[in-house]
Amino acid sequence: MRWGFPPRRSERASPYLRPPGPRYVYPRGPVLRGRGWLLRQGNLGEFKGAGAGPAEASLPEVSRSIARAFGLAPGEVDVSYRRYTTLKSTARRGADGRVAVRLSEDIALEPAPAQAAIAHVLAARVLKRRAPEWAAAAYLAWLSDPKTRDLSLALRRTRASRRTRGPAGAHHDLAPLLEQVAASLFDPPLGPPAVGWTHARGRAVLASFDEAHEAITVSRLLDHPRVRQDTLRYLLYHEMLHFEDYREEGALEGAPGARRRTARRRSLHPRSFVLRLHRFPGWREAEADLARACRRRPVD
Repeated sequence: MRWGFPPRRSERASPYLRPPGPRYVYPRGPVLRGRGWLLRQGNLGEFKGAGAGPAEASLPEVSRSIARAFGLAPGEVDVSYRRYTTLKSTARRGADGRVAVRLSEDIALEPAPAQAAIAHVLAARVLKRRAPEWAAAAYLAWLSDPKTRDLSLALRRTRASRRTRGPAGAHHDLAPLLEQVAASLFDPPLGPPAVGWTHARGRAVLASFDEAHEAITVSRLLDHPRVRQDTLRYLLYHEMLHFEDYREEGALEGAPGARRRTARRRSLHPRSFVLRLHRFPGWREAEADLARACRRRPVD
């Protein structure tokens, strides 16, 4: 659960999760609304490019294609693979004007249009230019494919580790609170996932559910004697709703309704989620308590 407007660290560090730009006119058809932009459902197999991109995923050819698209000399663009902990790709422009694009080595087996599109979109961002329409369309098709999200989760599950404390804090123990929420507020009762406190007392993200590790973490800012246990139950209930959605999506994998998981992931808190959240008794008091906690200066 987020409080306020600062972006998540993952939103700052993972450019592949952002669309190419708000001015791009997306193709007509079913769209997904979330975070202030539209995303068309689909997958890369349905994308039919106009032949403007490179014919193969040869990195030198991708470099030349970027140079042609943005009016640069062929030697001013360098595209190569690099190993990252997560599924991300980066681009930067050096002091000499050269553009360096580093694609995650984990997308080396992805279709050629996807690799070329990611490189073109990232290069356009550092050059402050608009990406070619074929690249924007192919990039969005790859981004909205559930297989891309599954690959990202698999990499985080195997490579990234979570540095958290245990559930027992100085003033509150999260484990029994989570068990109470899972047993009393869900029908049928849910088996609670792992839970723990964060090391830092962050205000931007008060709690989160990590799908890759199936764990809930709560900011240590709330391990305070003035924070009520009902407030922590409300926060844990919020994250348990995400856990419930995650479990249901896993059960739908391969079924005709499984495409809905892409829509939910692009809008984490739709109206239906908020209505379920407000079933918690005393949610207004809990929200007010969280607001007071964010204004309070932490004291060790």
